[in-house]
Amino acid sequence: MMTKLLRGGLQGFLFIAAVFVFLFLGRPVQAQQPLIIGTSYKLLLSTPEQNGLLDSIAKEAFSRIGIQIELPFLPAERSLIAASTGLHDGELNRVAGLEKLYPNLIRIDESMMHFRFVAFTRTCRIPTPDWQSLAPYRIGIIKGWKILEENAGKFEFVTYVNSAQQLFTLLALDRIDIALYGDLLGQAQLQAMGIDNYTILAPPLAVHKMYMYLHKKHQRLVPQVREALHAMKADGTYGRLYLEVQKSLLTERTKTP
Repeated sequence: MMTKLLRGGLQGFLFIAAVFVFLFLGRPVQAQQPLIIGTSYKLLLSTPEQNGLLDSIAKEAFSRIGIQIELPFLPAERSLIAASTGLHDGELNRVAGLEKLYPNLIRIDESMMHFRFVAFTRTCRIPTPDWQSLAPYRIGIIKGWKILEENAGKFEFVTYVNSAQQLFTLLALDRIDIALYGDLLGQAQLQAMGIDNYTILAPPLAVHKMYMYLHKKHQRLVPQVREALHAMKADGTYGRLYLEVQKSLLTERTKTP
């Protein structure tokens, strides 16, 4: 009698175990959805193919913690709002302190790059030791670039645009005297547009470290991504990617028409 009870109990246990395996372990594994990290760049740093410098750095950093990402383009202001509201999971490359204006965003405290903010011009020949030196001139700024809005947006003659192409088109047409942008990125944009009669005023108006931001819902990932970026710099991956982009820009500059 005891043997029959034990046998029945064992059969019941095995049946329950089989049901558990079928219901939970037998289900197809759901692929993790990639995180959406917005970018407002279309050349050099980010590209439609998502193989720009910052695209490559971000993809490598997240791959080291087992996460895939996608980097869709939006104009600067819209991209920032998408990250802040949680429509996107993060923002690729912004100045420090943005979290004070957008408390939903958390800065990953390992820089993506150093960004030199400079004045491009075709007609002005002035030194630019500070922002105030630009005050008398017609200035173009991309909407959503907070450091430029805060420092030059107060001047009398300021035009806001949505893209680098619009910015440098205005410069080429003499609708503005000065276009404010990043030096390396601006040169790539001018090159793509076939504009070569320009000057970069000196010194740079500002040089800032730029950082990736994540929406606060991904707070647990922040230290992991920070450590991955730090490791990439230590093991030479970051430097290699940066040199590859600089080399590609130099190659394009030296091509004969």
